[in-house]
Amino acid sequence: MCIHNHQLCINDLAFKHEHYVLFSKLHQIINPGEMIQVRGHNGSGKSTLLRILAGFLEPHKGMVTWNGHCITKNREDYIENMTYIGHLNGIKSNLTVYENLRLKCTLFSSSKDLNIILKKIGLEANSQIHAQNLSAGQLRRLCLAQLMLTSAKLWILDEPNTALDDAGQSLLNTLVIEHIANKGMAVIATHQALTLTPTKTIFLGDHHAT
Repeated sequence: MCIHNHQLCINDLAFKHEHYVLFSKLHQIINPGEMIQVRGHNGSGKSTLLRILAGFLEPHKGMVTWNGHCITKNREDYIENMTYIGHLNGIKSNLTVYENLRLKCTLFSSSKDLNIILKKIGLEANSQIHAQNLSAGQLRRLCLAQLMLTSAKLWILDEPNTALDDAGQSLLNTLVIEHIANKGMAVIATHQALTLTPTKTIFLGDHHAT
């Protein structure tokens, strides 16, 4: 079992959906400054794996540890060090872009300059527009802004490039590169290969973890 601080460990992980085994015997160690890419065809269990890593689902076998402790038994410390972005953007449609960012600031106890963040995500001109009037790509950018507000060491991102255009993809790449350079950690699930070079890759389906 892993015992070092800021180290996420996947120990003999398995998950079964009804009578079908999505994955089994998964082993991986994620250290500071590393990015892991999770690849696999539709239905291979990418989202399920990330939800287990985030502590939202229990595996049928095995354990996920953070700092040498099971994440479900050390939940408070883990949540403080982890941020998760899934398929849903988690944006309040009845609030403006600026109000959504201000709400995220409160949730993350952040004192970041929102005007700087608005400019970086390309929504400076849309700050007073309600989120319900944004395009899918703009909503995803607004969702990704939380990565600039959190101090979490571990990012767990499920298809973060969904609906992003080239500029949005470049923004995502920049955020991940900066995070990893600052000894952060990232686990990213994607249907298509990232333009970034992952430190490690987990293949689900007919492949094995490497």
